[in-house]
Amino acid sequence: MALLDLKRTRTRQVKVRAQYESTIMSGIGTLIFIWAGIERLLNSLICIYHPHSSSKLQDKPLPDSLNQKIQYLVEIGKDPRLPDHIKHKIREWIPKLGRLKEHRHIIVHGMMFQKNRGSTKWFAHRLKMSAGWPTVEEVELCSDDLNAKLQEISHLSQDMAETLNPVFFGPNWRDNKSGDATISYI
Repeated sequence: MALLDLKRTRTRQVKVRAQYESTIMSGIGTLIFIWAGIERLLNSLICIYHPHSSSKLQDKPLPDSLNQKIQYLVEIGKDPRLPDHIKHKIREWIPKLGRLKEHRHIIVHGMMFQKNRGSTKWFAHRLKMSAGWPTVEEVELCSDDLNAKLQEISHLSQDMAETLNPVFFGPNWRDNKSGDATISYI
């Protein structure tokens, strides 16, 4: 009888553990999905702004990496032609993007694993391709860290969409029932 109870307990533990791991992986997938929306918003803003940018910016290639996009965003935020509320939002987003980009990079490009399957600590190995010799950096993450970053990234995405969608699609973009998207210029 005791062995049967032990077996049932172990079976329940395995199920709970599998649910926990599934929740973590779902959270990572959601984080990646939401970050893709942030990058899409950045790309759209840059593409709409670029034809109207200074010759200094137009002479450079469009930014490709996230660091380049953040630097381009800094330049957009300096444009006196922009409405104040958009410049204010851009100034809010720049430090958030800078802070969250490392977490996103570790999760997206790192290899997630656990050393102890009974723990709530997760690790990511990130291969750093630096001059001379590649190194492996190990970053420790707990499920609370992952959830907190997911919340921050989600809030940033929502704030960016609420600010930029009226720029992209007009002030009444939510009322557009036809599905037609008209990109407006800044």
